[in-house]
Amino acid sequence: MHRFQPSELTPETDLLLHLSSPYRTPEGVGSRFARCSDWTGLLEAATRHQTLTLLAMAIHEHAMPEAIPAPVADRLRRIRLAAVVTDHCRARNTRELLDSFRQGGIEVMLLKGQSIAERLYLDPSERFSTDIDILVHRADLDSAGAILEKAGYRSFRPDVFRNLHFHIPYFSTGRPWKPPVELHWDVAYPDGPVHFDTDSWWARGTAGQLRAGAVLLPPPEEELVYLSFHALNRGVITLRQVADVARLRALNNDSLDWDRVFAYAAATGTGAFFRVVHRLSEAFWPLPPIDLPPLQAWRPAWKLRVASNLLSPATVLRTGCDVWWPYKRIACWALLAGGKETRATLFSVKNRLLHEIHDGESEAGPMRSYPGFLARMLAGLLFCMMPGRLFPSTRDQVHLMARRGGIRNRAGGTGTP
Repeated sequence: MHRFQPSELTPETDLLLHLSSPYRTPEGVGSRFARCSDWTGLLEAATRHQTLTLLAMAIHEHAMPEAIPAPVADRLRRIRLAAVVTDHCRARNTRELLDSFRQGGIEVMLLKGQSIAERLYLDPSERFSTDIDILVHRADLDSAGAILEKAGYRSFRPDVFRNLHFHIPYFSTGRPWKPPVELHWDVAYPDGPVHFDTDSWWARGTAGQLRAGAVLLPPPEEELVYLSFHALNRGVITLRQVADVARLRALNNDSLDWDRVFAYAAATGTGAFFRVVHRLSEAFWPLPPIDLPPLQAWRPAWKLRVASNLLSPATVLRTGCDVWWPYKRIACWALLAGGKETRATLFSVKNRLLHEIHDGESEAGPMRSYPGFLARMLAGLLFCMMPGRLFPSTRDQVHLMARRGGIRNRAGGTGTP
C-alpha cells in the first residue's frame, strides 16, 4: 500500500502525523510548526482526531511559542494544564479503585485508555481519555458494582445496559473530578456477529506496572485485535485510534505471534476491521509491513466499495470521519461477512434503543422515527455505491461520514492529502 510522504500532505496534517507516530523524535517538530499557517484548521483537525492534547504537550516540550499565534498558544497552554491535572486525577482514582477491588477479592483487567497512555506515549497526558475501563469476570459483576457504589459511584440504567450492552457506566455523584468508570464483562454487543470470548483472556493476561500499581492487561495478541476492532466499532475512526494500534504494534512487533493474531481476528469475526486499521497504519507511518491474509469475507464486490468509501486514508486524515449512528451500522455491515445474523444486527431494535439512551432520547418508543432511520441508511448505502468510487481506490476524496472542508490548504481550497 502506498505510504503518504510529507510532500503530499498539508503542513498541518504532516505535523499531526509526525506527533502521532510511534517513531516520533524531537527533530523536525519545530520546523513543522513553523510551516503551519492554518491554525484554526489545525486545531479543528486535532480536535476531531483526538490529538489536541498531543499537540498541546508538544508545544510545551519544544518551547516554540514564537512560531504560534498568541491566542492559539494560550489556548494550547490551558489545554495542556487541564490534561496534566486530569491525568494525575485519573491515575490516583485508578489506584484507589484497584486497591478496593483487590481488598474485595475481585480480579480486574485494565482496558484501553489509561494503560495505553502509560505504556505507549512519551507522557501519559498526551493521550486524553474520559473514563476508566475495567474488565471483570461475569460472576463478579454484582460484587464489583457494589464496590463502586461504596466508592461513591452510581450506575446509569444498569438493567438496560446489562441486557443490551457489554458494560455498565458508573458516574461519581458530587465528585466531578472523578472520571466515569465503565465496568465491562465483555467488549462487544451480545446481539452482534463479533464475539471476543473475554473469559479466555484471564488465563493469558499479562502483568503490567503502571502508576496505579500492578495491573493485569489483556494478552498481547488479543489486545491488538481488540484495539483494531475498537478503532472502527463506533463508525468514527480518528488518527489517535489508528496511532494506538500502530504504537502497540511497534512496541510488540518482534514478540507477537502473528499466526495467533490472524487466527484470533478470524475467530472473532474482526478480520476486515483488522485489515483496514493496519493498512491505514502502514500508510501513515513506516511500520514493518505484515503480510495480511486474504479476506474471503469481503464479498460481494459492492461491500468492497462501501468499505473503501467509508474508511479511506484520505477520509481519515481530512476529517476524522465525524458520523452519526446509522452510518456506523453501515460501516460495520460493509465489513462483516453477511447473512441473516449481520442483517439482524444492522437493524437491531436493541442497539437502536441503547443509542437513543446515549443521545438523550430515552422516551423514544421502539418504532419512533423508524421510517426516517431506514431512509437515512438507504441514502448512505446508495451514496457509497455511486459509480467511480471503486475499491481499492482508497485515496479518493470521500465526503460520506465527513465534515465538509477538512484542513484548508494555503490557497483556501479543501486540499486532500
